[in-house]
Amino acid sequence: MYFVFRAELKSWHNKTLLARSEPLLRDCEPHWWLAEPLTKKPQRFKFLIDGSGPKFDNYNCGSGIDMYSQRMLDILEQHGVNSESIPSDVFDLKSRVQLDLNYSAFHLLEKHESIDLKNSELVFDTEDAEFIIEIKKLELKQEILDMQRPLLRIAEFYCFVLIHQSLKSSLETSGITGCQFIPVNEFHT
Repeated sequence: MYFVFRAELKSWHNKTLLARSEPLLRDCEPHWWLAEPLTKKPQRFKFLIDGSGPKFDNYNCGSGIDMYSQRMLDILEQHGVNSESIPSDVFDLKSRVQLDLNYSAFHLLEKHESIDLKNSELVFDTEDAEFIIEIKKLELKQEILDMQRPLLRIAEFYCFVLIHQSLKSSLETSGITGCQFIPVNEFHT
């Protein structure tokens, strides 16, 4: 069984907690969501967060770059997730003081054509008939269900990631925070 996986949007003291990343997606090559090893990337990423707020294992960046704790990365590695991580420095957004936190930019290197086009309800772009602009109902291909890969990007709608039940259970059992898991049959954009 798969779930759509993403960072949970959190708020604290009436503020949305988002990390700002430097560089941005456009500064990396090939494009981040192509799920290919980066040939152009920084030696280290820089994340800016509210240093006085809670710290999550999966910190929402809003930029598409994933900021994961080392604790979370260790679990992903144990499950054989195909990825690369780039060490990161974390700074307080206001003071610009570096915080003693161990996070990395996580880059998923696995994507598959995953959507059962016959049984899903999709809205396509009027100018590009292959470009999905909305998912009303998501059904996965049988091959994807049979593969049971722990974590993969949906090639047809690449900003979304699927997580297998076994990895989801490990993250939950380990108390990993900041994750949102949406059952595929309940997911829509």
